[in-house]
Amino acid sequence: MLVIKPFNVVLFLTIFIPLQEPFFNWLPVPDSIYIWLRLVTEIIIYLLLVLVIINKMVNNKPLKKTPIDLLVIAFVGLSIFSMISKSSLTIDGINNLRSLIRYLAIYYLVVNLSISRKQFSILLLVILIIGVFEGILTAGQFLSDDFNKLFLLKNVQADIGGIGTNFPKAKVGAVYGTFGSETEMALFSLIAIIIAFVFGYRKAGKIIPEPKFLIIILVIIWGIFASFKRAALLSIPILLSAVLFFSRKTRQLSLFIFVSIGLITSIVFIIFWGAWNFNFSREYQGINYRRVESFSLGDYFSNPFTTGYWEHLVESQRIRFALDVSGTMLREINLIGYGPDQQNARETLAEIDPLRFVHFTRPQYGGFEDVYWVAMLVYYGIIGLSIFLMALFLLFRTSVLLTKFSDNNEIRLLGIVFNSVLVLTLIFTFVYRTFEFRAYGYNFWLLAGLVVNAYNQIINQNHNQHELEGAII
Repeated sequence: MLVIKPFNVVLFLTIFIPLQEPFFNWLPVPDSIYIWLRLVTEIIIYLLLVLVIINKMVNNKPLKKTPIDLLVIAFVGLSIFSMISKSSLTIDGINNLRSLIRYLAIYYLVVNLSISRKQFSILLLVILIIGVFEGILTAGQFLSDDFNKLFLLKNVQADIGGIGTNFPKAKVGAVYGTFGSETEMALFSLIAIIIAFVFGYRKAGKIIPEPKFLIIILVIIWGIFASFKRAALLSIPILLSAVLFFSRKTRQLSLFIFVSIGLITSIVFIIFWGAWNFNFSREYQGINYRRVESFSLGDYFSNPFTTGYWEHLVESQRIRFALDVSGTMLREINLIGYGPDQQNARETLAEIDPLRFVHFTRPQYGGFEDVYWVAMLVYYGIIGLSIFLMALFLLFRTSVLLTKFSDNNEIRLLGIVFNSVLVLTLIFTFVYRTFEFRAYGYNFWLLAGLVVNAYNQIINQNHNQHELEGAII
C-alpha cells in the first residue's frame, strides 16, 4: 500500500513547477547545489512513477496501455541507435534527448492513477489560477523595477556533467513572472488562456465569455503583453478560434472571425494612418532588446506592419535555417538523423555544405534550435520526426473521441483544452523549443495523460456496462 497519495503529489507539482525558479533562486545555497535543486521536480516524478509501478506489481494489476507506447519505445530506441551509429553518444546528446522527453514520466504516472472527474477539473483550474497569478504578478514587476529584480535569475557558475547552465536576460522592460524567461512565461500563459476560453464558453449560446472568465482572460492577456512576445499576442485569436471550433460553436466562431477582421482593419487605419502618420515603407531597424537601456514600445509592436520588417523576416535566421537545413536533410534522405548532440549535428551539417553551414561551427551561434521541428529533423531524422508527430496525432485522435462521445461535461472540456493546446504546440514549435521548457513540457504531458486516463475510464465503463447488460439478458 502506498502511504503517499499520488494525486496530491501531482497537484503539488502542478502548482510548484511554475513557481520553482524564484523559490530555488532565493535559497542561500552554492551554485553547484542550486543546479541540482532544479532537477528535484523531475526526480520526484520518476520516484513516484516507480512507486506506482511497484504498487501495481504487488497488487497484480497491469500497467495501463496508452496509444503511444510503441511509438515512445521506437523513438527512444531510434534516438539511441542514431547516437551510436553517428558516434554522438555523449552527455550532451543524452541531456538533449532528456530535455525533450523528461516529462513523459508525468504522462505515464497520470495514466496509471485513479483520477475522478472532479479531479480533472481541479487540475485545469489550478493551471488557470496560476495563469491569473502570473498576470497579476507581472503588473507589479512591470511597474516596479526593484520588485522585478527580485525575480531575476542569478548568474550561475556551475554545471552538471560538464554541461553548463546559462540563464538569458529578459528584454529590457519585459517581465516574466516566476519563470526563467519571458518565452516560458508567454507559453504557459497561452495554456492558461485556452482553459479560460474553454470555461468561459462552456455554456451554450454565449457570444462573449462569462464575466468572471472575461476578467481572467484580460488579466492573462496583460501577462502575455508584459512578456513582450509578439507571436504569443498574435496567437490569441487563433487559439480562441481553435477552442470555438473544437467546441463546435460555429455561430460564435463565424461572428468572432467577422468581428476580428473588422477590428484589425479599424485599428490599422485609425492608429497608423491617423494618430501616428505611420510609415509602412520604412526600413527595419534591428535592435538587441537585451542590451539597450530603453526602447520605444510603439516601435516594437508596430514593426510587423512595415514592409521592411517582412523583408527582414524573409532573410532572417529562422527562415534561412528552416529552408536550408530541412532542404539539406531531405536531399540527403537522412532517415535517422545525426543524433541529439547539438555540436555534433552542427559540425556534420557544416561538413555536408561548408559554404552554407560554416557558421554553425562558431561557438557564438545560438539559434540552432529556434525552429525546433527542423532541429528535431536534424537530430532524429525523417523517421524519428515522423514517429514523434504520429504520437501527437494519436493523442489528438484520442482527445477528439472525448469531445465527441463523452456525455460528461468535465471530460469534454478536457478534450477541447488538449486539442487547442496541440494546435498551440504545432504552431509554436516552429519558433520555440516548446517541449524543452519545464512548465510547458510538464503541462503538455500532464494534459495528455489526463486525456488518456479519461479515455480509459470511458472504455472501461462501456465494457462493464455491456457485460452487465449481457448478464441481465
